[in-house]
Amino acid sequence: MNFRIISVIVLTCLAMNACSQKKNMEQNTLEIFNIIASNDSVKLSHWLSVNKNIDLRNSKGETPLMNATYSNRITLAKMLIDAGADVNQQDNMLNSPFLYAGASGYLEILQLCLKAGANYKIFNRYNGTALIPACERGHIAVVAELLKDKNFPIDHINRLGWTALLEAVILGDGSDKYVNC
Repeated sequence: MNFRIISVIVLTCLAMNACSQKKNMEQNTLEIFNIIASNDSVKLSHWLSVNKNIDLRNSKGETPLMNATYSNRITLAKMLIDAGADVNQQDNMLNSPFLYAGASGYLEILQLCLKAGANYKIFNRYNGTALIPACERGHIAVVAELLKDKNFPIDHINRLGWTALLEAVILGDGSDKYVNC
């Protein structure tokens, strides 16, 4: 065989292999997001045992952990974090599991994210921390949890020029939950 024929065969095989790998990745991505949608911890456990890339992304840029966080699926989020999922990965809206858990009052997922190394220097689309929307929405338990760490940037100013305290005072309704923030 001459060199050109061998080159064509090798390149064809490489292209076919790349296509096969892309198809497998797409199937894995679809599968993991279906598992999360069905809230099936048994299937997730099996999926995690055979798949190493746990930070796959869907069309919204969500990782499986981000997707589980959006639905407040605590058990699945814990399993993903325990498997090494990155709590700081941001989706297309610049939400991360840590930031969204704080903003939504999902205390248990927030605590899991803190233990897994949440980065306080990653900000949401408003250039804000997890504390700012937590105060705006009166999530007292989340606020208290974030304030336990003396390194948390409590006076951070977001893109709108607001701090967490300003959000609680101006956007809150004056009820006890806002006074306690």
